[in-house]
Amino acid sequence: MRSMIREAAACVLPALLLAACAATGELPPAGAENADMHYRCAGGAEVDAHYYRDDHGRHWARVDFGDRSVVMVNVRAGSGARYRNGPDIWWTKGPTAFLEHDGKPVLQDCRAVAARH
Repeated sequence: MRSMIREAAACVLPALLLAACAATGELPPAGAENADMHYRCAGGAEVDAHYYRDDHGRHWARVDFGDRSVVMVNVRAGSGARYRNGPDIWWTKGPTAFLEHDGKPVLQDCRAVAARH
């Protein structure tokens, strides 16, 4: 019984910590590898995406658009890179990207136009 509780805690606790960090909008720890990109989307929307890799090898993206900023962690994708925080998904493939909220498009046809330094 105790080993089952320990196994459950080992699986659940990291997920809770990750969700808490993403939900608060905190950035990954200092020292993470990073890259910044600027995108232009359909309708003229401008997006800055900040990509990070933390000391534990997790990949993150902070997507800034309008007055919103969403921090997401990299999750499995069949193709390209997908980042998620609850209902928000930022999906990139090559120079293109899009953002969904609850499965509905928020930003579409985004194209990388410049790297930010």
